[in-house]
Amino acid sequence: MKTSNELFTIIGIKSISDIDYVQIGTSTLVLCDLDDTVLKMPGFEGSDTWFRWQLELIKENSSYKHGRIAVDKEHLIQALLDIYTRVIPKPLEGQSTIDFVTRCILNGADLTFITARGTETKSATAMHIQSALGISDDQYKLVLCSGQSKAEMARLSIDLSRYHYIVFIDDRFENIKDMVHNLKHAENQHLTCYYLQCPENTMEIP
Repeated sequence: MKTSNELFTIIGIKSISDIDYVQIGTSTLVLCDLDDTVLKMPGFEGSDTWFRWQLELIKENSSYKHGRIAVDKEHLIQALLDIYTRVIPKPLEGQSTIDFVTRCILNGADLTFITARGTETKSATAMHIQSALGISDDQYKLVLCSGQSKAEMARLSIDLSRYHYIVFIDDRFENIKDMVHNLKHAENQHLTCYYLQCPENTMEIP
């Protein structure tokens, strides 16, 4: 599915290999989510879905017998960091994911991974990227949003005026909508958002 106008384009894709590289070149900023977009934990523990489930258990003050592992969000983040230091994620789509990352770099685009992960995970996240995707830290930039708006963090962290094209890839539709809302009026730029529709995503693109 696809929707577009003169300011932005939203494209629903089933695989990262469906991305069109026509706009991905030396005048392009590629903003790419990490978890469940290019990285996937080998099990449920430590995944985005697991983290949201744990937050809900804390919010509901559920019993620990229901799977809750932390007394509050601060302790949950510490538990997540412990998981990150001992469990290495895999590229979500195997070689197709690695090929996407490599193609962006070879095409001369500025590749920035923008993630909801917190700043306390910086070292573990860099290790995950290098181990799973096979690139070094001088080949990409990393923006750790700590759960804040990715669009706002992109504005604060990156000189967006340098680029003619901005390409954003994410598996959560609320992040796509937020990016469009905040960046669609960027001067002399076109925003293209790729909504990677994982099985649990059911929202259709308007």
